[in-house]
Amino acid sequence: MLPVRTVVVSDNALLADAVIGLLEAHSDIAAMGYMPAEEATAHTVAGLMPDLFLLMGSSQKLASTARALRGAAPATRILAMVDGEGTAREELARAGVDGFLPCDGGRRQLLLAILRTPARPPAVSGPAALTGRELQVLRYTAVSMTNRQIASELGVSIGTVKRHLHSVFQKLGAVSRLDAVTRALAAGILAKAVGLTGPARATGGVLPPRPGLRGAAPEQRAARPGPLPFTLCGE
Repeated sequence: MLPVRTVVVSDNALLADAVIGLLEAHSDIAAMGYMPAEEATAHTVAGLMPDLFLLMGSSQKLASTARALRGAAPATRILAMVDGEGTAREELARAGVDGFLPCDGGRRQLLLAILRTPARPPAVSGPAALTGRELQVLRYTAVSMTNRQIASELGVSIGTVKRHLHSVFQKLGAVSRLDAVTRALAAGILAKAVGLTGPARATGGVLPPRPGLRGAAPEQRAARPGPLPFTLCGE
């Protein structure tokens, strides 16, 4: 089962970080990070390619955010956590929200809703689609090395590195370096290339921060939280 790539959208940084920590504890969910609602634009969303956006906040703000996300990522499922029913939910549905969760719902309800979202398969099915040198370049890309650093490490020109990356993008159906790493991890390609199994938590497989997304690195997180001491909505 491919992990469900999830981006949390919320103006409450503390709440968003807590939810990201909860999601990261589940092996079938790939928590990509979070972004404030006002930063959820076509520019910041373009290279992320998540399977799900999880929206949290006031219904008034969520409606405009949902419209922006739906326009930027028409194939991505949008789930909103809101209180009440009626006109607020109707407006959100018209804005492009696919499903709703109550603010006072438990962690089990949240996880089940996310896991019902189908993960889109990457464009390739195995590491054979990439050459050995392309795998090397992708591995170095995953640990945030620049094209110049990769070229120096491999003893090739920067132009050669760029050509390898362009080929990787085409084979993976990726639109950016970060998208290529995410797709390769989901397919198990990068994990095999760097000698990892399961979630990429080792030094060689940690994803670099994504533009527009926030969230502490996995090694910086404290123990996973118990029941959250607040509701999952609001400012």
